[in-house]
Amino acid sequence: MDGAQIHLAINHFPLILTLCGIVIIIIAHVRKHPFLFRTGALFLLVGAVTAIPTYLSGEPAEDVIEGYPDVTEVYIEAHEEAAVYTFIVTEILGLAALVALALTRKTPDYKRGLSITLLLLSLIAVTSIARTSHLGGQIRHQELRSGADTTTTSPPTEAEEDD
Repeated sequence: MDGAQIHLAINHFPLILTLCGIVIIIIAHVRKHPFLFRTGALFLLVGAVTAIPTYLSGEPAEDVIEGYPDVTEVYIEAHEEAAVYTFIVTEILGLAALVALALTRKTPDYKRGLSITLLLLSLIAVTSIARTSHLGGQIRHQELRSGADTTTTSPPTEAEEDD
């Protein structure tokens, strides 16, 4: 398995886990349910942990695809710059989730302030993760690039295929 395969195999985990954590914490917030809050915080923490190998596998992935046709440095650099910011934000969220888990370990009471803090941080993180993911997709998917021709064309006719 090369760097690009590893990066592609794991890069969805931070986004999916963070989204799941947000949903669980929203439900916990509405129901004032401490167990659900801790479960949501755990999802956010694991999302931050999975961001580490995702971020670290980015450079090896770049090394693999640099010479591919239609891959330009402009898209790689935009993705790479966004990834640095996203990594920092996601790790701050993970640290906050860890603190929330530690603070609620012995006292099962629901903590409204912690819930709101984690929700705000997770919304910032998930927005950044989604943007970074979109920029990463632009590296190989021309249809995601701004100004790309997205008009639908009909499949070639048999006469065109024979030419």
